[in-house]
Amino acid sequence: MQYVNSEFDKPKLELNNIVSILISSEFLQMDDLLDLCTKFFANSIQDIIKLPIDMSCISNNVQYKIAS
Repeated sequence: MQYVNSEFDKPKLELNNIVSILISSEFLQMDDLLDLCTKFFANSIQDIIKLPIDMSCISNNVQYKIAS
């Protein structure tokens, strides 16, 4: 909600929250946030895959965007 309600005080994407925000932004059809998340994920993938996070909920469509 902070992302929607604030023009300047956007939440910071971090390694520990990127997967949940990525999945939520796709579910809520927040395309701008989804684009930010996929770019962050792609740029940080080496660090993200080291974390004990279940990424099985990431859709094939989002996986394709990350790979692109």
